[in-house]
Order: sequence, then structure tokens, then C-alpha cells
Amino acid sequence: MTRTACLKVCSIRWFDPGFPWVERTGRRARRIEADLVTAVREARRKHGLSQTHLAQRMRSSQSRVATIETGDPSVSLDLIVRALFAAGATRRELQRALAGTA
Repeated sequence: MTRTACLKVCSIRWFDPGFPWVERTGRRARRIEADLVTAVREARRKHGLSQTHLAQRMRSSQSRVATIETGDPSVSLDLIVRALFAAGATRRELQRALAGTA
């Protein structure tokens, strides 16, 4: 998923000066990524899904879900967002995670 596509899903214009999108470097970017990872874990638990069940929804493996939930830097933002939606999160929950208010 491209940055523009991700923003479109969230109903956020890419040129919105209040949007916290940054490259995957720096303290703020790591915090945003950590917030997204936390949102995945919370959404999965909220909907009563095991890592295995979430992996099936994503057409992935349980070990990949575990890797996502540990915040491994090898995991793409696209995969984190896919996991969040597969766990049953809404666009509003994604917006809150991106804004750091999840």
C-alpha cells in the first residue's frame, strides 16, 4: 500500500499539514509505528482472535503475526496496516493509532 493509498483509506489528504506521516526514521516515526503495532495487538485481542486466526485472515503465518506484534523493523507499514484491518479495526481506529491517541 502506498502512502497515498493509506491516507485515502483513512480519509486523510496527504497534504494535510496536521498529518503525522513521516519516513520510517527518527523518534516520531518509531513512535507511530509502535502505536500501530499496539493497535494491531489490541484489535486482535478485542475481537477474540488468536495470532493463528489473524494470520489466516491475512493469508500469512502465525510467526509473521508474532513478528508484527513485536515491532520488528523488517515488517512493512503496509503489512502492519493490513494486520490492523484483518484484526477488525476500523478506519477511525487506524486514524487514532496514527495520531498517537489509540
